[in-house]
Amino acid sequence: MTDLTASAARRLARTLVVVALAATTLVSGATSSGAAAPAKGPSGVVPATGPGRTAQMISLYGKGFATDTGNPLVAAAPTGASFAVTKACAADSTAAATAGQIASDGVTVASATRVVISIPTGVLDDGLDSKSGLETKKDYLVCVYAAADDKLMASSKFTVYPAPTLAATGFMSPASGPSVGGQTINVVADTSATSTPASATKSGYYTSKMVVTLGGQPVTGLKVAKDGNSFIGVTPALPAGPADLAITTEGGTVTATAAYTVVLGVTVSPSIVNPAVATIISIKGKGFNAIKSAPNLGVALVAGVYDQSANPGTPCPILSVVSDKEILCTSPTGVLAPSAYNVVVTDDTTNSATATFTSIVSSGSTVTVGTF
Repeated sequence: MTDLTASAARRLARTLVVVALAATTLVSGATSSGAAAPAKGPSGVVPATGPGRTAQMISLYGKGFATDTGNPLVAAAPTGASFAVTKACAADSTAAATAGQIASDGVTVASATRVVISIPTGVLDDGLDSKSGLETKKDYLVCVYAAADDKLMASSKFTVYPAPTLAATGFMSPASGPSVGGQTINVVADTSATSTPASATKSGYYTSKMVVTLGGQPVTGLKVAKDGNSFIGVTPALPAGPADLAITTEGGTVTATAAYTVVLGVTVSPSIVNPAVATIISIKGKGFNAIKSAPNLGVALVAGVYDQSANPGTPCPILSVVSDKEILCTSPTGVLAPSAYNVVVTDDTTNSATATFTSIVSSGSTVTVGTF
């Protein structure tokens, strides 16, 4: 250990930042040997959770990290910063180093109340559930030592979580659905063998705190299986086309590009109309704003399969484009025979009695015309 002059010691000091398996309570100034450095006030780590085996920056908040003149009490580039796998912080930085704690990437004194700690790749592992054999969370302590006396200065819990995973194939079912949303999907994690040091198997580690998006929109109604390896959710309304799935947990984010295919589809209400009564029909879908200006939007009621030339259907004159997700049209009177009609939303039409519907935007629901 290199000796410093008294002047240098006031301006630059040795520190040691360690991470140890945490007790359940916050520690500030406590040591594993019973000796205690003066308490420096409450401390806490932000963020308090993070992914395992991943390079990241965390901040520990407390008091006394700098002198009254602004000189650091904790060195900006310590040689002894490390992470430990023990049940408590060592009493001082020398004991921590002797214990063989794993080196961090360094510490920066941001202010008198905050130090920023760099965690290198691969040093903080997640845990292993002894019963299931799957990865699970693991608690650590972040420990900061004072430069003046090498004693423990502050500590706080930091929890490492496994990164979320997706099965190599067939991780989502169904893998396609209507643009109106509302479809329940099931997502499955990767639980295949892996060479990860922490365990012999992978885990999705899906939790109730996770955020799931499809096409950038939230998936709602999330319900996670007890083993954390699958969940169900309800799809949002989305434009037709491919949509990315993204799952963010405390252990990170996993993204599957074009995992879900959004197909054209609408829902209608009411589903039964009288042929002699003009009825306002609410049509709900997605993407109507892009085509809402007449003559670029039309609704057709089609008996059988829609065909632009052979079976274009009968126009349902548009009353209003309420939003990107809803159109109102008025059923025609005296022209529709009792039957079930497919509701087809199209673009490129004059929306008149002689309209030609050239491009299908949405379809999939029916209106029954008849007197009941």
